[in-house]
Amino acid sequence: MMFGRGYNGVADWCSGPGGIFGFHGGFLLSLVLIAIAVLITVYVMKRRPNHHDRMSDEVMESLNMRYIKGEIDEEEYLRRKQIIRQK
Repeated sequence: MMFGRGYNGVADWCSGPGGIFGFHGGFLLSLVLIAIAVLITVYVMKRRPNHHDRMSDEVMESLNMRYIKGEIDEEEYLRRKQIIRQK
């Protein structure tokens, strides 16, 4: 007697013909779903601004304010701006 078991003592839904993890589409479907999950994760991580970009923006804003207030001259402003953009 099989008592609800499929091939080799494994439940039918795991490896039976046309099962979820069987080779009749279920295995391929699981690979496609994993690939989609990986692609979505990569896409979300690429779109999210990283810490370095935010820090750079804050530093540039601070530099702009110092230049506007007259605390630094144009030469110093341009020199520091170039240094910030290189990082």
